[in-house]
Amino acid sequence: MNVSSYADKVQTWNVLAMNLEPILGDLEHAREAHGKFKELVESMRALSERVEVQRSGLRDVAMQRQALVRSGRKLRNVLAAALQAHFGLESPELIKFGLKPRPDGARRIRKAKPEEPAPEVPKI
Repeated sequence: MNVSSYADKVQTWNVLAMNLEPILGDLEHAREAHGKFKELVESMRALSERVEVQRSGLRDVAMQRQALVRSGRKLRNVLAAALQAHFGLESPELIKFGLKPRPDGARRIRKAKPEEPAPEVPKI
């Protein structure tokens, strides 16, 4: 049986350890290995629980970080608008604050729309 996740391994190995207990009297030579194996399975189970707790904590921290980014973006935009109002939208002074000044007079020239021919009116 190909087992991929740790949870699957813990479950599969726990089944082995539990089902082996009743016949350990017949397998005296396997008693020590069984004891070590059972401890190992319990350790893996405890670590898996710790991983889940850490994963939950990571989600909480990631959500807090996203909230801070949203707040930071709003405050950054307020400060950028204040600097643009103070220095002007095209001022090179904005560069030292990490803002891009609006290009001076470089506006896009709109292409003239091609005129469509007038629809033909049927002659009567």
